[in-house]
Amino acid sequence: MKIDFVDAYILAGGKSLRMGENKAFLVFKEKPFIDIIYLRLSRIFKNVTVVTKEEEKILYKNKRIVFDVFHFQTPLVGILTALKHAISDFIFIKSCDNPLFSTKLIKSMIELINGYDVILPKLSDGFHPLFAIYSKNCIKPIEMQLNEKNLKTIDFFKEVKVRLVDEGNVKRYDPDLISFININTKNDYEIFKGNYI
Repeated sequence: MKIDFVDAYILAGGKSLRMGENKAFLVFKEKPFIDIIYLRLSRIFKNVTVVTKEEEKILYKNKRIVFDVFHFQTPLVGILTALKHAISDFIFIKSCDNPLFSTKLIKSMIELINGYDVILPKLSDGFHPLFAIYSKNCIKPIEMQLNEKNLKTIDFFKEVKVRLVDEGNVKRYDPDLISFININTKNDYEIFKGNYI
């Protein structure tokens, strides 16, 4: 599968309760996370879009944006919104809370698409559904799951064809697993800055 047939979406509609502020606008090397992520993805994808809440649209100037299809915030709603909006049959999903990631890893995952609906890393700490690829075949299973009030991101996987990328293969393109740093709290953010700035 060529990267031209995949659209990229950045999920930025979360509540950020533990951080206490919008993680998309945390700063790394004098630039907001969202600007860094958007620019880096734009270098490899033709179409990059931010999924967010309508009330925050003014914050995302000079970027393509689309609004969550439901008013409650959960990553699964963001994924569904992206799939419904996408022109392409496949999307790459990236969270807004980590500006460091391997574009080589993304490209390697896209090469695994044929015959699958979800391609995502599974590391020693579990699945990483917010650094993953999804096909439009996921729309109906996600809708059915949300209708049942089940918000767990990975529960619909049993209804689609999933290709897992194990830690060994991930490390071929991202040896230090920088793509999977979680920045959820002020302390996480301070540690991140201490390590990478």
